[in-house]
Amino acid sequence: RAGGSREYWQGFDIRDLETGSVLWSVETAASLDESNWEWSSPAIVAWSSGRSPNLFDFESRRLAYGAERAEVSVIDGTIGEIEVMDSTDYLARFHRSPRATADCPENPGRPCRILLDGEVIGEGRWPTIVGFVELDDAP
Repeated sequence: RAGGSREYWQGFDIRDLETGSVLWSVETAASLDESNWEWSSPAIVAWSSGRSPNLFDFESRRLAYGAERAEVSVIDGTIGEIEVMDSTDYLARFHRSPRATADCPENPGRPCRILLDGEVIGEGRWPTIVGFVELDDAP
C-alpha cells in the first residue's frame, strides 16, 4: 500500500491468490522502497523495520549507508506471525553462506585459493571465477 508516493510503501497486505481476500495486513514503522524488503521464501516476507539510516539493504545484503545496525521483520504468510531480528541473524537464517568460495588476492599473478567449508581444496590462476555448484548436506 502506497504512502506519500508510489515509490515508497507504508505497509502491505498478504492476500490469498485464489480468493483475493486479505490474510494479513502489515503496517511498517518507516517507509519502504524496493531495496528494503524481499521474499525470503515463498511464504516469508522480510523488510527493514528500523528508521533511516539504520536500514538493511536487501539488494546488496548489507547495512544501508550510514547504518550502525538494522532490524529485520519477518512475517510468515501462512500463520501471520511476525518475528523481529538483527540483520546478522536474518542473513544467517535465510541466506546461509555458500559452502564453496574463492579467496583471490588483488595481484592477478598470484593464485586463487578454492575453499570448501573453509578448507583449501584447490588453487588456480584464473582471471575470473565463473561460478560454483551448490552441494547439499547429504553424506
